Amino acid sequence: MQISSSLGMSIVTEVKKIIHEDLTFMDKSCRIIACTDERRIGDFHEASRKMLDEGLKELTVPDDDTYQGTRSGINLTLELEGQVVGVVGITGNEEEVSRYGQVVKKMTEILLLESYLKEEKIRERSARNRFLQEWLMTDELRMNPALVDEGISQGIDVMAARRAAVLEHTGNSIMSQEDGNGLNTGFAAS
Repeated sequence: MQISSSLGMSIVTEVKKIIHEDLTFMDKSCRIIACTDERRIGDFHEASRKMLDEGLKELTVPDDDTYQGTRSGINLTLELEGQVVGVVGITGNEEEVSRYGQVVKKMTEILLLESYLKEEKIRERSARNRFLQEWLMTDELRMNPALVDEGISQGIDVMAARRAAVLEHTGNSIMSQEDGNGLNTGFAAS
């Protein structure tokens, strides 16, 4: 999952409201994509590089001069569906901010998962709409196996016989339909 700067900024802003500490969000390229100190956005974050290269789950930074682009505090990797997606850092005195570490990590992962699930739902709805449009526009004689397979994956048997009716509301008029015997059947529109 690629995390956008806007999503990262939304997350650090929300979490800061709760813990009142500065937060930094780095993507897998080890660039700061969101930070409560906006002057740091875009900077390289060496501590996150060390974490990702060495597979570390957590890294404490004792002072601002230990790693390039990094301030004292604690950094934690973020995972989504078993994949590392970035690093979140809490700036401050190690003893003070380390108590927030796992809470911030879990909150951030929950917010990332929520965003991921929303995106997934939109993708699924879009795929279903695209499928339905293609199906409705395809002549039964030109129905290809790929469309049939996609219908099955969507839970729709595209080969089953169906009838469709299109009604138009034209006010309070009576519409009629001729049945197979030449008789008119009246329908009242409401």
